[in-house]
Amino acid sequence: MLFICNIKHEPMLKFNIAFYNCISLRLCNFRVFGGLNAVSENGKQEQQSQSQVAKAGVKTTKAIDVFEHAMVLHDRFLKGVTGGRRADLRNIDLTGKKLNKIDLRDAMAAGTKFTDCSLLRANFSKGDFFGAHFERADMRWSNLTEADVRGAFFLDTCLSGAILTEADFRPGAIYDSGSGIIDDSSIFKDGARVANLTGVNLSEANLVRAKMNNAELFAADLRGADLSDAVLDHANLRNANLEGAKVEGAKFRGARLEGANMRGVDLSDANMEDAMCDGMVTGDPESGEPDEPTAVEKLLADHKAWLGSNGAKGKPSDLSGQNLSGMNLEGFDFSGAKCVGVQFQGANLKGARFNMCMLQKANLTSANLTEACFDGTDMSGAQLVKADLRGASFVLVDIKNALGQATGRFLLSNLTGANLTGANLTLVDLSDANMTKATLRDAVLTGTQLNPDNKAAT
Repeated sequence: MLFICNIKHEPMLKFNIAFYNCISLRLCNFRVFGGLNAVSENGKQEQQSQSQVAKAGVKTTKAIDVFEHAMVLHDRFLKGVTGGRRADLRNIDLTGKKLNKIDLRDAMAAGTKFTDCSLLRANFSKGDFFGAHFERADMRWSNLTEADVRGAFFLDTCLSGAILTEADFRPGAIYDSGSGIIDDSSIFKDGARVANLTGVNLSEANLVRAKMNNAELFAADLRGADLSDAVLDHANLRNANLEGAKVEGAKFRGARLEGANMRGVDLSDANMEDAMCDGMVTGDPESGEPDEPTAVEKLLADHKAWLGSNGAKGKPSDLSGQNLSGMNLEGFDFSGAKCVGVQFQGANLKGARFNMCMLQKANLTSANLTEACFDGTDMSGAQLVKADLRGASFVLVDIKNALGQATGRFLLSNLTGANLTGANLTLVDLSDANMTKATLRDAVLTGTQLNPDNKAAT
């Protein structure tokens, strides 16, 4: 077998490796960080960067960081001025910066963190943003024409009105030569990280000829988006809203469209071969006819009827494995429901009740859970990364099952960055939970079991 890898070595130059064995040929794309060797390379690169900045007439003081140096030279590069140099921002952490209208055309920014950044009307066209982080960034009206965003993170990102013509969202993975895959908590397919666009606002976005094979678009907002000739083969569009979108020539081969809203969408020229369309809503949005409820909506309605009638009507819901990401479920009562592995990413669950629920392995990342009630709920293996849990209640309920075994024990595995200000955590077992950077200010911790090795914020 002949095995050829197109590798981009970070921060070194591109090179190719070929492994010869039999007669078949296999191609793949991934990137490798150089480990210790990269340190010396970075040192040389920084010296070169400072030297070029000095030649350009810019003071190289300690107060000017690598990012500012790079942008000075990049501006000259874009203008064709002598001494200019394409920006190399690979793996730089720019979290939370205000970078509206920044011009990063042709920039090298693989693995760069733009998390929580303001990037209104920013220009990323033809740039290399392989594996970059854009979580919760405001990227309205930005330009990503022909940008390489393979394997990038876009969870809770706002891309409303953005131009993404021919942008490449295909799977990709970044490897470290010593430790293997970086960011291994991401969604992977066939060994490469899939572009995570769960719940992302892409309304009115220009996605003409965009490459979005295998992309995760759980509950994404694509209302009015132009997807003409876009490739979404095997993409996950469950519960996505595509109302009024243009899909002429688009390819949805093998895509998951269960529960998707396709009202007002002309599918006559789209390729829907092998697409999974159970519960997909179609038709004219202005017809006045009532919409057929989705499978999730039916389950929620049955559960509401069951609780409201003390069991005389409806039935307790088994929502296990369902996707409720981005949904507005403020105040909903899930008490007694089975919600194992449910996707609640970015959902509004303010004041919701989960009393005596089964929430094992549920994903509540970035969800609004203020004043929610989880009394007696089993949350072992649940993900609450950066969830807002202010004023939430997690009181242990002393209930036993038919075998006399106690229930309601809490084993929250991941509360990284969660806001638990004022939360009631009486008797909750958090000894195995990851509380890194979690906020416990004014929380009630009577009898709470905490791991002393965790570095929770005060």
